[in-house]
Amino acid sequence: MANRKCKYTTSCPVFKGTLKEQDKPSFMYQNVFCNRGRDGWNACKRFHVYELSVNPPEDLLPGSCESVEHILSKNK
Repeated sequence: MANRKCKYTTSCPVFKGTLKEQDKPSFMYQNVFCNRGRDGWNACKRFHVYELSVNPPEDLLPGSCESVEHILSKNK
């Protein structure tokens, strides 16, 4: 079975539970985004930003409604 855990869990504050701005408990984000395989990762804005070799803003939630392009433009 393929790995279902996101490859960025060691650096992601959402997965580590250190993101202070979370509106839900960390385990809820982990279940929906981090540990769900490709479906979860494709829905995660942090994952998409990491995949572009950019560190996401610390307060970016996985389910943000902002586009990746908008996130990147604010992060410059």
